[in-house]
Amino acid sequence: MVRRLRNPVGNYRLLYGAVLLPYTLISYGVFALTGSGAAFLTPLPASPELLDGVLSQFITFLAAGCIWLVSYLPTVRGFREVRDLELATSTAISMLR
Repeated sequence: MVRRLRNPVGNYRLLYGAVLLPYTLISYGVFALTGSGAAFLTPLPASPELLDGVLSQFITFLAAGCIWLVSYLPTVRGFREVRDLELATSTAISMLR
């Protein structure tokens, strides 16, 4: 649907900011409230409490980043089509750096 609009590149950017960013922030909040980061650390040997907290937050942030990437990947194909690029999805993603 975005590809049919007058300014598809700008609308993709709007999609990232208006949909994907809030979705990622909500998923981070859900992960943090449920304590999923700490749940991943349970099988590890005992460590200092500060290190445990930092690792827990890092894992939660990493999980939210994965949600962002998974949500972002379907738009790569549409973005390539809008700009008439003949690249494989893997190549297009690796060029995003």
